[in-house]
Amino acid sequence: ARTFDVTRYLLPLAATTNVGQVVSIRTLEKQICRLLSLPVVELRAIGEDLTRACADPPLNLWGELNGQSTVPNEPLAPTLARHAKPSDYLIKTYPDLKQAAAERLRLRAMEESEPVDLIDPHAPLDELAATLLYRVTVYPYRQILVAVREWTEKEKADLIEIALRRRGPHDELLQEFRCGYGFIFDILMDLGGWRDLHRHRRCLQVRQEFATIHGFETPALLEEAGVAAEYRAVMDEVKEQVEGLALSHPDVASYLTPFGFRTRCLFKMDYAETEYIARLRSGVKGHSSYRTIAWLMQRAVLARYPALGTRIEATPPDIEDSLTR
Repeated sequence: ARTFDVTRYLLPLAATTNVGQVVSIRTLEKQICRLLSLPVVELRAIGEDLTRACADPPLNLWGELNGQSTVPNEPLAPTLARHAKPSDYLIKTYPDLKQAAAERLRLRAMEESEPVDLIDPHAPLDELAATLLYRVTVYPYRQILVAVREWTEKEKADLIEIALRRRGPHDELLQEFRCGYGFIFDILMDLGGWRDLHRHRRCLQVRQEFATIHGFETPALLEEAGVAAEYRAVMDEVKEQVEGLALSHPDVASYLTPFGFRTRCLFKMDYAETEYIARLRSGVKGHSSYRTIAWLMQRAVLARYPALGTRIEATPPDIEDSLTR
């Protein structure tokens, strides 16, 4: 397992992954709509496959193997298949926000940030405006928030209007509108670790686009094995190739990005989910990447809210048990 923990840093985002879910028809409709509205061709194809699956009779493998046909051979969700369509609101609003950020944010160099930054409580209007901008830029949330707080009320309202003006009668608000969570963590971590934390659903996640601008992580085991220099050379070469391809095909370029590169994601949650993630993901059975992040989340809560932080039983990342992984 430790070998796979290290070698996965070189795996590209193009690597395929199996995923299964138990989902309601209503939620599935939202997922299909979102997939059909994405700029990446392969993701739209998944949305189309899901639509066809809903229009066809479900697979009854057990019945076929046993020569039974008691299950009705009817489509699973034909109505959903007819009505799940791409959303013009989703397709066009994020490019609108990206253009607005380029014109209005006027930030210079990207500021350095910690892997885990627990954001101070702030006004809902500031949170919404900062979150909308965060989604379409590469800047830390705290840096964006400082800039937004200097805006007038009208400037903030104008940005929100951009995020609403294309909304149709059946469109849900963008997920960035889900404001008011008590714990907001701006997390910068490697893609492999993010894929693990991404499984947690009792929180709002706002991820920036995959990029190489934040650099990459170098596993300590590579240093110990004396091959860190070769690893860095490969990652530097890939970085150059990805950034070159991104000039003409930005959506395709992300497929080449290895899991070792960092990505930035905003995690908004309540205290119960904070405790759960920090306790579960810091355990000795976990990958060192997300173990470190989970531990830092607990330390951030402890520093801000000592009475709450002491209740979170997180395991320091330097505590290991080689027999459990």
